[in-house]
Amino acid sequence: TVHLAQVDGIMIGRAAYESPYLLADVDHLFGGSVSPAPSRHLIATRMIDYLAHEVAAGTPPIRILRHTHGLFQGEPGARRWRQTLTRATDPSTAVRVVQEFLDSA
Repeated sequence: TVHLAQVDGIMIGRAAYESPYLLADVDHLFGGSVSPAPSRHLIATRMIDYLAHEVAAGTPPIRILRHTHGLFQGEPGARRWRQTLTRATDPSTAVRVVQEFLDSA
């Protein structure tokens, strides 16, 4: 928009961390990207391989999953997602628990 052309940046604050999908369309709207943002479900699905790799390397699941807490913020199933993350603390079951959520969503 016109008034954004006259600034060097904007401050988003905690909104970006608490609801990261808020930024999904920024590149499309302001950067000229023609590709739509990936869905939340696709982002979480792609994260599964990373989670499995990190857990196998000894990283506690919470270190990865805590950053996805707000991924489904404002969407149906957001509460269930947060509850799933709370249950996904055991390294031996974390990947399965998250995958089960995604399979049922």
